[in-house]
Amino acid sequence: MPGRTYAANNQYRYGFNGKENDKDISEGGQDYGMRISDNRLGRFLSVDPITKQYPELTPYQFAGNNPILNVDLDGQEPKPSTINLNKTRSIINGYGKGIFSGRESYGTGLFEQLNSGGANYSYNAWWRLAHNISPNSYGGAIGVTGEAISGYEEYYYYVHQWTARNATYTAHPHSLFQKGSWDYMISYTSSKQEELFFPNTAMNGTPAAVPKAINVDLSTTVNIFYEVKTIGALSNTAEEIARQVVIGFEQGIRTLNANKSDATSKTVNILVVDRLAYLKGYFYGGAAIMTAKYNEYTAAGGILKLHSNLTQKAVEVVDNINKEIKEQTTPIDSDGKDAKANH
Repeated sequence: MPGRTYAANNQYRYGFNGKENDKDISEGGQDYGMRISDNRLGRFLSVDPITKQYPELTPYQFAGNNPILNVDLDGQEPKPSTINLNKTRSIINGYGKGIFSGRESYGTGLFEQLNSGGANYSYNAWWRLAHNISPNSYGGAIGVTGEAISGYEEYYYYVHQWTARNATYTAHPHSLFQKGSWDYMISYTSSKQEELFFPNTAMNGTPAAVPKAINVDLSTTVNIFYEVKTIGALSNTAEEIARQVVIGFEQGIRTLNANKSDATSKTVNILVVDRLAYLKGYFYGGAAIMTAKYNEYTAAGGILKLHSNLTQKAVEVVDNINKEIKEQTTPIDSDGKDAKANH
């Protein structure tokens, strides 16, 4: 293209923050990757492409509206330094081992797995939450922590209840819906022929009279898909809780339809909900719609499990983790390295 050629004697092409100057856009234009900045105006020329994730910030924000404490690497959200990111990762992983302590062969690493890959809730997100850069992500931290707590307890319970030949735990990125919607899966194979029992819950929150039973042998794999709703009974209306529970039933139905049982593989879906929240939603928010969807869900083979104090436990863990991150990291990019985290 005319005017876009490069030669060794050309003028230096980079400016503020090491970004490439782009004077085809404007005299002060700089290419940040996701957006173009105009240094003459001191602002980006377009809105943040992920502005919906940060309603507390202006769509034209630079470095989270705090260029003294943060850096802006690509025109999106502020990023922690490499040092801060590594400290945050260490705290998260350490807390995972704390939650699952004493059961290392069964539980250590589940919390880390849920928080890896950035698909569910990244280390970067924990750092931003702890330093109040993205306070609206608090609910996401509670949700993924509830999944981790539930995941350990379910894994430990079933592996010890049954005669496991092999058992694996898999966290599911929330963005992948091609095989239904689920938060984590436990795949189990037995070392003998046996009958596996899954406690169930009636629609009104009382224990079901008859647990779900599955006969397995050495050739059978049981895939247990979980959807977890870490819903606060005090922080949500009864109507909102009922809506979330119905969504959980619908997600379970989709997962069961997408993963049919056959001769060598049995599929189970379990919806885990905070007990107090579920009861509030059922008795005060929408018993009729919850009952109708519950009947559809259980007819498809789904199981409802109410977890006492799930949300309270998750809140306590998140608050403790945030306290440690805030104490052991800084809200500033102190080492100047590229800290964009894909962890």
